[in-house]
Amino acid sequence: MRLATRLLPIAIGGALGSLLRYWFEIHLGSSLRFPMGIFAANIIGSFIIGITLTLLPLVSLRAGPLLRLFLATGFCGGLTTLSTLAVSLAEQITRLGFGVAGLYAIITVSAGVGAAILGRIIGKLWYGRGRVVSS
Repeated sequence: MRLATRLLPIAIGGALGSLLRYWFEIHLGSSLRFPMGIFAANIIGSFIIGITLTLLPLVSLRAGPLLRLFLATGFCGGLTTLSTLAVSLAEQITRLGFGVAGLYAIITVSAGVGAAILGRIIGKLWYGRGRVVSS
C-alpha cells in the first residue's frame, strides 16, 4: 500500500476526531475542576477504538487496513487527548492539589479502559449476531 494511500485516511480521520474533541470541549465544558469535554472525548474515543480494533480484523480483509488507519489512528488519535489530559492534570495539581488531580486521573483512566473493554465486548457480540457484513 502506497504511503499517500495510508496518509489520507489518517489525515481525514484525525481532522474529524479533532473537530469532535473541540465540539465536546465547547459544549460540555472544560472547567479546571472536572474537564467534562476532555473526559467525554477520551471515553468515547476509547469505546470507538475498542470496537474498531475488535471488529475490523473479523469483517474485512480488503478494507480493514484503511478503515483501521481512518478510525483508530486518525479519528481516535484526533479525538482522544492524552497530551491534553496531561496538561489538564498538571494545571489541577498546581491549582487544586494532588487530591483533585489524582481523582480525575483515576476516574478518566478507569472509565477509558472500561469503555474500551465494553467496545470490545459489543464488537464481539455484534459480529456474533451476524449484523456486520464483510466486504
